[in-house]
Amino acid sequence: MSAAQPSLLDSLHLAEKRLRRSGVDSPRLSAELLMARTLGVDRLWVLTHLDTRFAPQQALAYEASVGQRATGRPIAYLTGKREFYGRDFQVSSDVLIPRPETEVLLEWAQSLWSSGAELTFADAGTGCGAIGVCFASLFPKSRGVLTDRSISALRMAMKNVTVHKLDPRLFCICADLVSTFRRESLDAVLSNPPYISSADYWQLSPEIRHFEPGLALWGGMHGIEAPLRLIQQAYEVLRPGGWLVMEIGHDQFSLLLDWMQTRFGRDWSEVGVVQDWAGRDRVLRAKKV
Repeated sequence: MSAAQPSLLDSLHLAEKRLRRSGVDSPRLSAELLMARTLGVDRLWVLTHLDTRFAPQQALAYEASVGQRATGRPIAYLTGKREFYGRDFQVSSDVLIPRPETEVLLEWAQSLWSSGAELTFADAGTGCGAIGVCFASLFPKSRGVLTDRSISALRMAMKNVTVHKLDPRLFCICADLVSTFRRESLDAVLSNPPYISSADYWQLSPEIRHFEPGLALWGGMHGIEAPLRLIQQAYEVLRPGGWLVMEIGHDQFSLLLDWMQTRFGRDWSEVGVVQDWAGRDRVLRAKKV
């Protein structure tokens, strides 16, 4: 007769101990989320049923997932989902994991138009599609195009578009930012482009550097090459009065502002920066004259 499986509480203690030794972030939370995924329940169910026991196959599956997390693989890639702006998104190692600080971009964008505005927009470098899906949900009469250079990322974006039932209004195309759009065809360009410099890239935590796609992180030698390219492209495709709303590095605004003033003069107005909840520069916004 085989020995009974340990309780969920005992399994959690062992998993947390292993993850803490490995040095990953939030070992207890990681252990709980992986347990919920293994059981096909939510985290609250786990926390209220800690005397329950795994079935043998579940115990093996849980141990395997904890082992992957111990290598540093992000929890979002193991659970296959991440919450962003109050919505769940499917994610994989093909896309950057959406961050809470990026929600500032949407909060600012939401303030620019009334909810009934009929907008045509682009989410440039969409990844899993989080920005484009949320923006389309905020503006029910809008239509948008989600772009990315990665076909694998676009497949994930299309899954999320379908899950959120936005297929009729959102389309995905393979492109470098907004390089393929007609001149003056958009009301808004939204983006979280790659903006990490070569030096900063090697300072990222191993969980980010080893597992998240470098294509979505590295913005060029100085980090501003991709943002500069987006500003140039956005100026061509935005209608007069259209807005560019773009996430940037915390130390990049003055450099980008100087370049915009030198290159475009007064062709951009209301150029400013929005800070995130930690008080760091996070989002550049600019209106095409």
